[in-house]
Amino acid sequence: MFDGNKHIITVPSVFSSGITLNQFVSNATIKNFNVTHGQFGIIVGGNLNVIANNSIADVSNGFYFTR
Repeated sequence: MFDGNKHIITVPSVFSSGITLNQFVSNATIKNFNVTHGQFGIIVGGNLNVIANNSIADVSNGFYFTR
């Protein structure tokens, strides 16, 4: 479990993401982050991941799901 405790992640590039769970990450929980800027707020791969209570602003795509 990754609890951001309302920490702010400011993505430094328009070609980057705030949080990335690659295809090898499963059964993870990402919660309570504030992600701003960048192309993607959160990229999710793998299986059975939970994304809850996050704030995403000023990004091109809030969530991007891969397989």
